[in-house]
Amino acid sequence: MKLFLFDCDGTLVDSQHNIITAMKVAFELHHMSIPQEQDIRNIIGISLEEAVTSLLGRQEIDDLSITIAQSYRDTVIAMRGRGEISEPLYSGIADLLTKLHKVDDILLGVATGKSTRGVHHLIDEYGWENYFHTLQTSNTAPSKPHPGMIYNALSETGAEAENTVMIGDTIYDMQMGKSARAKTIAVTWGYHSRDALEQVQPDHIVSTRDELEDILMNWQSV
Repeated sequence: MKLFLFDCDGTLVDSQHNIITAMKVAFELHHMSIPQEQDIRNIIGISLEEAVTSLLGRQEIDDLSITIAQSYRDTVIAMRGRGEISEPLYSGIADLLTKLHKVDDILLGVATGKSTRGVHHLIDEYGWENYFHTLQTSNTAPSKPHPGMIYNALSETGAEAENTVMIGDTIYDMQMGKSARAKTIAVTWGYHSRDALEQVQPDHIVSTRDELEDILMNWQSV
């Protein structure tokens, strides 16, 4: 049995506009210097409090980072209520997940810095109710690159690490996968550059959905 774990933001959906907008609002509400957009893109993938702490230039989560993180959550909820949230799928992703879902010896899962609430919004929007056998989020495990999300997924599914593949667009995804002794595939259409991804030496780097499909559909269990 093979377990394919997908990151969300930057891998399945392009959510950077929402994240950048909400983060700027949250920092402004607390009269803090608004981070540069590229700096915000660079922290997409890690859990929210860790992301805010990094943008503040601090080493440890403190009261301010917790407060700004909550303002970010409140802002996203308000944006969603006004119909301002847009999380379009990357080209070909819907078809890819449908194909993988139909293969008997493949289990699909999610491992993301998103909240559980955010993941369920995606599942409801795109009709993925029966696609994923495990959902690992910022609410279920420590932030990437800690391997906790993958350990939880292995426990829930009964899959083995050597037959598990982590697919993501950031170095955090790749570091998490390697720490859990899973295989790793980096996609280049997300938020970290190919150069950055190459430095963490994933098992594969792909630049198109077709490349990713070819690798996954032909993946051989150990």
